[in-house]
Amino acid sequence: MTILLLMKMMMKRSLMTMMNEDDTNSEGEENLNKEIDENVNKKKDKKSKEQKRKFSNFNAQLHAADTSLWALKKLPGAKMEGASLDSPDDANLSTMKIPSSDQLSAKPLDPYKLEVHVRKKVSKEEKLELLRAGRERRGTLVVWSNRQKVHKKAMPLAAKRAKSTRSWQGQNRKQRTESIWQAVLRKESLEAMNPVEAKLEVVSSLIHYSKEHKALHNYCNITKRSATS
Repeated sequence: MTILLLMKMMMKRSLMTMMNEDDTNSEGEENLNKEIDENVNKKKDKKSKEQKRKFSNFNAQLHAADTSLWALKKLPGAKMEGASLDSPDDANLSTMKIPSSDQLSAKPLDPYKLEVHVRKKVSKEEKLELLRAGRERRGTLVVWSNRQKVHKKAMPLAAKRAKSTRSWQGQNRKQRTESIWQAVLRKESLEAMNPVEAKLEVVSSLIHYSKEHKALHNYCNITKRSATS
């Protein structure tokens, strides 16, 4: 029996605690809802107040701007009136010329700067002096011939090599022809030999050393015919 009673007491206590917890939770939820509503209302009030303040400030600013513009417009007129009343010489004011905005914006020019661009008549002596001064500055003129100009041109490597080989071959040909003609003109060596043998030797040397030269070929043919005959 005692155990049953104890169990009943424990159950009652647990039920009571549960009820108390539910009450406290419901109260806490109500308080939270109230706080949220209050915050929302405060924010709405602030927004409405800010809007009202903005509109009121805007109107005030517009009014201040209008008044300031009116005051600014009125100031120069008042100054001019004061100046006209204070000045004793009205005749001087009437004769004074007030410069326009274009005249004020234009910058004054120095006459010395303008004189530089003005052309003056120059005599012959002055012209000659100017020409001499220009020549002295430039120095002596270098005149190039056509061969020098060609030599100075920027040529590719292959063209330079071909040109050098051509010049070398030409020099060799010249040397050969000169040696041949020297042998022809040499009388001591030819006089020792028979005339026919001398002619044949000269002809063979000419044919051997100058196949490309037409004049020498013709000369060789003539000498050959004369030697055989």
